[in-house]
Amino acid sequence: MPCESGVAVDILAEVPMRIVAPAGWSRHVRDALLEDLAHLPWVYTSESCPFHAMNRELFSDLDTEPDKVAYVDSEDAVRELIRAGAGLSILRADDAARMEASGDGVSWTGDTPGIELGFAVRQQRAGEPLVSTMQSLIAAMWLDSPEFAAGAEA
Repeated sequence: MPCESGVAVDILAEVPMRIVAPAGWSRHVRDALLEDLAHLPWVYTSESCPFHAMNRELFSDLDTEPDKVAYVDSEDAVRELIRAGAGLSILRADDAARMEASGDGVSWTGDTPGIELGFAVRQQRAGEPLVSTMQSLIAAMWLDSPEFAAGAEA
């Protein structure tokens, strides 16, 4: 599917996401309202990360901005800051489940939108035989992968 940036994108999957907080925050987070979560410390990603746009979208209808305590460029850094108790953030559902299983985090029970995973090429190259073949192979491999099956069930 073409988009305004001159890039053609084939969506491969919708990746489930979760809001995750340090494990000790369970009573403040698990069943809280989104408005309440906005008043807690948040670990944000840089503007170039799709998670940043997701955060903006999550809070767009509220009269308040989240309390941002850190900006990081790596999911590893996000997980470490959550473990350290610095704040909550958005993570992939599989990362959230691992953090909960290890006792390092707690997931909010509210609805968190997913994020699309896609394969992108410059629009002007989208019809080239090599690019078309590559798109078909990637789509087939992705749909056959255990990660896709696990993500589709989450």
